Amino acid sequence: MIRPNVGHEDLCPASRSQPGCLRWQFLLLSLLLGPFVLVFGSLANVQPVMAAQSQVKKLVIFTGAAEPTQLPEQEKIRQEFEKKHPDVKVEYVPVVWPWVPKFNTMLAAGAPPDAVVPGLTLDYLDQGVWLDLDPYIARDRVDTSKYFEAVWKETSWKGIRYGMPVGIYTDAVFYNKDLLEQAGLPDPPHSYDDPSWTWDKYISYAKKITKDINGDGTPEIWGIDGVGNTLVFLRSFGAEQFTPDLKTALFDTPQMRAGFEYLQSVFRSRVTPTYQERVAQGLGGVGFPTGKVGMLIDFTSRYRNLLNVPNLNWDLAAKPRGPAGPKVLLYSDTINIVASSPNKELAWEWVKFISQPDVLTRLAIYGLRAIPPTAEGAVQWAKEMAAIKRDVDWMVFIKGLPYAAAPEPWHPAYQEISTLRKSVEDDIKAMKVDVTTALKSLNEKVQQLLDDYWAKQRK
Repeated sequence: MIRPNVGHEDLCPASRSQPGCLRWQFLLLSLLLGPFVLVFGSLANVQPVMAAQSQVKKLVIFTGAAEPTQLPEQEKIRQEFEKKHPDVKVEYVPVVWPWVPKFNTMLAAGAPPDAVVPGLTLDYLDQGVWLDLDPYIARDRVDTSKYFEAVWKETSWKGIRYGMPVGIYTDAVFYNKDLLEQAGLPDPPHSYDDPSWTWDKYISYAKKITKDINGDGTPEIWGIDGVGNTLVFLRSFGAEQFTPDLKTALFDTPQMRAGFEYLQSVFRSRVTPTYQERVAQGLGGVGFPTGKVGMLIDFTSRYRNLLNVPNLNWDLAAKPRGPAGPKVLLYSDTINIVASSPNKELAWEWVKFISQPDVLTRLAIYGLRAIPPTAEGAVQWAKEMAAIKRDVDWMVFIKGLPYAAAPEPWHPAYQEISTLRKSVEDDIKAMKVDVTTALKSLNEKVQQLLDDYWAKQRK
């Protein structure tokens, strides 16, 4: 750089202590080193940011509860977890029904989610997809006494705790108060301590409600909309599909025959419509919302289809009991950790966070639209529901839990056996077959499927 009237000797006098010299030295150093200071200063600022970004962990949660009304609460819970764990970024993968194809694709691609809610349990129990949570529960001394006993029991399979409960659904009798009153019938019991509330009593109610108004031989008002889930109904007769080890079919037992014979008699008595009559009368798959059916056995979620039906005055009652007592359906939503997840410990932290009483209750009620799996949460659910419809005894759903079990836990050849059983069930209802003959044939086919499955497992 050329500066007029300034010589080299003027820039640095011998003494080097004059103010002018010091100023020039500083100016020169600034000009020479300035660009390097800017570059390295910028890098010094970038490096902490890059380090912070590299330390953020991603947790992928596959959620099948992906309806617009369910996601806001889940999003709120995500934010709460990230606030507690600032080094974690939770990524939801919301998938509406059907969920399985998307999940299968992620597994096949080697990029599984870390956790799944609701846990697609039946489809994967025998495939080693789910991480056993019992060692984590024991290590961290997680209190599991808060869960309903029946619910906690259903989260274990062959000694593997495949998930933690996050929501439940039970069934009960929905009844049309106006139709019962017109038939001169009192309200059915709302508790399970009345031994007189049997299937026979239930059918006697149905016969009194049923009315063929125009006398054409086909009722316009029906007593009942079936008997609910068939497997749960059969359990009230003491019938089970298999032995506990799942190696022997039990479709040809006295209990199974008694249950199916009673079921056939229900349809023979003309108190519930056939498929053809449902179509002809516009009743749909479930006729209760039309106001033309007196009673319906269905599970919790049915209420959403009834809340806004005009002029439908309904309430809830306990389920009838069979020779083996009352039996109640139980569907459970769980949160499962994928065994191949690279973030098992982090996913477990998510599970523990979700399982806190307050978070669990909010997730079940608002995020899943289910009953929370704890006594405290279930009571809160009943209060929330009473605020929506006060004249319904919502506690009936909860009172049935001591008698509840999953209708069809996992078993070998799941789809094949279920299809066979459903086909025979439909033929029995339509009175196309003799019960004893049909069940004997069904038992032989199911036993062959079981034998084939276990033979393959031994190879």
